[in-house]
Amino acid sequence: MNLFKLSASAKLISQNTVPILLFLLFGLFITITPNFDLIPSAFAYDQKRIFQLLLLTLTLSWLIFSRHALQLFIETLFSLPRLVRYGLITIFGLGLLSSLMAASTYHALLELSLFTLLFCYALTISLYWQLVGPVLLSILLVAILVSVISHEASFFAHYFAIISLHNDPNPRTLFTGYDHPRFFNQFQIWTFPLISLAILKFSRSSTLIRPLLYVMLTGWWTMLLATGGRGAALAIICSLLLTFIIFRQQSRALLKPQLIAAIGGVLLYLALFLQTPAHTYAISPYRLTTDSNRLLLWSDAIKLANESPILGAGPQHFSYYTSLMAAHPHNAILQFAAEWGIPVTLIVIALSFWGLFAWRKTYRSRTQEETEKQHLWIALFTSLLAGCGYAMVSGVIVMPMAQTLFAVIAGLMLGLYPFKNRDAHTISNSVLLT
Repeated sequence: MNLFKLSASAKLISQNTVPILLFLLFGLFITITPNFDLIPSAFAYDQKRIFQLLLLTLTLSWLIFSRHALQLFIETLFSLPRLVRYGLITIFGLGLLSSLMAASTYHALLELSLFTLLFCYALTISLYWQLVGPVLLSILLVAILVSVISHEASFFAHYFAIISLHNDPNPRTLFTGYDHPRFFNQFQIWTFPLISLAILKFSRSSTLIRPLLYVMLTGWWTMLLATGGRGAALAIICSLLLTFIIFRQQSRALLKPQLIAAIGGVLLYLALFLQTPAHTYAISPYRLTTDSNRLLLWSDAIKLANESPILGAGPQHFSYYTSLMAAHPHNAILQFAAEWGIPVTLIVIALSFWGLFAWRKTYRSRTQEETEKQHLWIALFTSLLAGCGYAMVSGVIVMPMAQTLFAVIAGLMLGLYPFKNRDAHTISNSVLLT
């Protein structure tokens, strides 16, 4: 039986080489770009943006030059419910009109083009899942784990190097590869549920893997606390609590590792940072009562939305009209309202809530699926909750690493969801030209 499964997997891989290679590029994107200075003359943020655009461009090129891939992409697009397609078309149409009316049409169209590419990438990930689902999941989880190991190795190496020199660690110097620790949070927030999923998936193959993965997750919580990211910590905690409230007993296997690792992460953080000035930068009673100027940014966004309620000021135009304090309002909803207009914002909110409720409703009807598939459904839901929650207080929708992870998570959910008019037979038996 195992030989049969191995043979089937080998055949699946050989028939779908291109999508697997393209998804491997995503794995390299999240493992290499944060940990290696590939373009010394560019800032860390700019490097990530460059490689993100390269990844999106290569994926789009495959769709353009492969007639079969393009056909499957169009089939996947039309598998979405009609109202969802109408909503997406309306968002694009109003976004295009807003861009043409904006003060800087060039910059507005750049932003619109990027969001369009990200949507196409999410839909392509959905297509990948229909073709090579199990392989795709393994690549994703391995890439996440390698990225976590790389980040933790860099973090703890810098910490002990600084301590050995009898200096006090500064959180900003511990998170190499990012211009600010908050940018690291915007990547990290999506990964917690996926690490739990990896613990459940890989720990069966060896008794040594499970404790090692628990150690990794504990270090991940320690790094979260070391950033002082109040919004990130709140987002992941709330997402875990909501997941338990919604899925109850089915979610316990995924949430148990998080609870154990969170306790261990707090203890390790206190052991490493309690006696250092860096502890004052982290989550303290004083910092919990401050807003880091977000209220001012949100006020500016609301003012901009009131001035142009229908079309907004134009994509990427919050920074054009407001102060130099920040290029975005650190709130996804207010950013859409200010830059794209209130109608687009309402459609985005409606589609988001429809998606989450449809996901939960469909999960209830698929409880007879194998346990591993159930865990995947719950993990993706939790990851999306955490990312969207953090987007309410941070620039998740504008950062390249976070944007790409958002597209991958959403794409996997689209691939898993059983749309009624999806031609599953056509997709599952397709062989892409390589």
